[in-house]
Formats: sequence, C-alpha cells, structure tokens
Amino acid sequence: LNDLLVLLDSGRSAIDAIEALDRTGLWGRLLPEWGAVRDLPPRDAVHTWTVDRHLVETAAYASGFTTRVSRPDILMLAALLHDIGKGRTGDHSIVGAELAIAIGNRLGLWPSDVDLLSAIVRHHLLLPDTAMRRDLDDPATVQSVVDALDGDVQLLELLHVLAEADSLATGPGV
Repeated sequence: LNDLLVLLDSGRSAIDAIEALDRTGLWGRLLPEWGAVRDLPPRDAVHTWTVDRHLVETAAYASGFTTRVSRPDILMLAALLHDIGKGRTGDHSIVGAELAIAIGNRLGLWPSDVDLLSAIVRHHLLLPDTAMRRDLDDPATVQSVVDALDGDVQLLELLHVLAEADSLATGPGV
C-alpha cells in the first residue's frame, strides 16, 4: 500500500510508470478490476482520455492537492478508483463503490478507511451534478448534500478536491 501511495503521489511522473506496469501485467495483478476500464473509450466527447488514462490523470492532478485535505492517502486512492465501475453493468458509481470495498480490503485498509473510500467513489458525482443542476442558493440544495453525505465533513472535503482533480483530468474547459 505504501509503495502504491508513493507512486500515486509522484504526480505526472506516475503516469508513465503506471502505463509501464500495466503493459507488463503487473498493474492488473495489483488491481484485477482494472481490466474492465483498460483502453475503455469514454461515453462522452468531453473526455479527452480513455477511462483508464482518465483515472491515472485524475490521480496525477489530485497529487497536487494533497495538502488541502486531511486524508491525502484516501484522496489518491479515490482519484485512481473513482470510475473503476465503468465498463460494467449498472450505475458505475454504485458498482465502483462495491469494487472499492474489495480493493480497499485487499490493500489492507482499516475498515473505516474502506468505508470512506467506498463512499467517495459512490458519491464522486454528487458535487458536480449538484453544481450543474441545482440552485446553489436554495437551502434545500445544501441540505440534500448534507443528507446524502450523512453530515460527514471529511467526506465532503475529499469529494470537493476530487471533483476538481476529476474535472481537470476530463478535458479542456470542464
């Protein structure tokens, strides 16, 4: 786990290393779930990258934001895994949250950290969707976010920073 976190925290230099690990099959041994997103084309034209590259790009951007959160380790893992549910049947956020549980347990995270990682993957679209589709001046909008996150301030903090990294890794102007 520590070596993975060091790699992810290395920013843009991690991209070539992860691609090399993936080409050799080592990345898939660490994350067998990666196979479903490997070279998966994006569903939407605003995405610059394939899904796997988008995940790595998001982690690279997130590495620059680690001082803004209380749990940089969980931020980095969530950035890498936030779209891991794509390429499968069902809502990718729900599927991905379940996969994040399995991955977190396999990596040896504490149960509370597994829950946090899964919640981030599950809710990674909450803030962008709310910002784009709801009235941010309406107290009911704020309350709906608070309710969705069970009032968890740490989860909100991580989702906020992940949303920024995710948008930067999506494409120009997003």
